[in-house]
Amino acid sequence: PEDWKKNIAEGNWLYSPTQEFDNTSPAIGNGYIATVIYSDAIYMSGMYNGNKTEKFYPSHRARIPSTLNVIIQSIDGEIVEKTDCALDIEHGIYIQRTNNAIEQTIYVHRDRKYLVANRIRSLSGTHEVCFYSNTGSPSY
Repeated sequence: PEDWKKNIAEGNWLYSPTQEFDNTSPAIGNGYIATVIYSDAIYMSGMYNGNKTEKFYPSHRARIPSTLNVIIQSIDGEIVEKTDCALDIEHGIYIQRTNNAIEQTIYVHRDRKYLVANRIRSLSGTHEVCFYSNTGSPSY
């Protein structure tokens, strides 16, 4: 997108014209809480579950279901394709656009360590869409 070119050219943003949902997705965090973009889990420092007396797996990080993995769908049921994406290295923000119509911004707050933000906004007029959060399987 035109409004991203300056930040990309200055090296402040890592840009991709597509988002692959594999092991190359970036992680964002603030040292206390973190997630991989569009994963179904958030992890928090110091939060574990499981029996620590188990021989091979003494403890492990507790999985918090993520509310960041949002699927945007048009009213007619068609999934809106996510196109341009960028990782703002300077501010620790992930930005995803859908055909220059809808923008999703995800970040973990620096000062409010418990806050993970997911902002979705229209860039051009009004769009009728549905949002579905993929929080994954229940955690035990």
